[in-house]
Amino acid sequence: MAQPSFWEDNRRAQEVIRERTELSRLVTRVKELAAKAEDLTVLLELAEEATDGSLDAEIADGVAGLRKDLDEFEMKIMLSGSHDTKAAIVSIHPGAGGTESQDWAQMLLRMYLRWCERAGLKAEVVDLLPGDEAGIKSATVEVSGEYAFGYLRGETGVHRLVRISPFDASRRRQTSFASVAVVPEVDDVEEQREELAELTGQKKEIAFGSQIRSYTFHPYQLIKDHRTGLEVGNVDAVMDGDLDALIKAYLLWARGREA
Repeated sequence: MAQPSFWEDNRRAQEVIRERTELSRLVTRVKELAAKAEDLTVLLELAEEATDGSLDAEIADGVAGLRKDLDEFEMKIMLSGSHDTKAAIVSIHPGAGGTESQDWAQMLLRMYLRWCERAGLKAEVVDLLPGDEAGIKSATVEVSGEYAFGYLRGETGVHRLVRISPFDASRRRQTSFASVAVVPEVDDVEEQREELAELTGQKKEIAFGSQIRSYTFHPYQLIKDHRTGLEVGNVDAVMDGDLDALIKAYLLWARGREA
């Protein structure tokens, strides 16, 4: 970086700086986790000498906290793609089916907004077209924060809903579809065009019925990711933004395919 020639290719220089910053952040986090583990080890040694169990609760809390930190760190380690650290642009469109699909698209929008809130990411709805009776015809959200694109990139695809329709007086079961597309927000004008062109290609390839994930509300409650095979029974939690298990499973699955 000290060489004058380093800045001759400004785009490459910026990429190297981002990579160095990210590596430095990871090293710092490893040291922090190692220090926590060492403190917990000392606490365990003290507990062995104690006979009244006075440290049991503190140890349990420490182990739980360290496990949570390690799970979060493991996810970040898997986010090593060239765009994973960047902001994300999330687009949601309903499939055929009118009000049913438009309502489903709005449910997905709420799900992602709630997940962003839980994850500490900033989400801004920059474009929203309301549905004719309910729901939305389209929505675009800009998500910024650490690893925004890396976490959300696996959401691209068709999402399928099976439920008892709230819009059908006969209370019949309905199947609805909506597509989600996620692209990174890039600095280069030319690179942005390439990403948008790729997104357009992905949209053309999305065929309703070839869903990446199914959300079944009736006759039973189950969310299944068809790529990873992960099944989640707590539908309400997922729709309220608890996507971490699904996101982690996708990252593990994607890493296995890349290996």
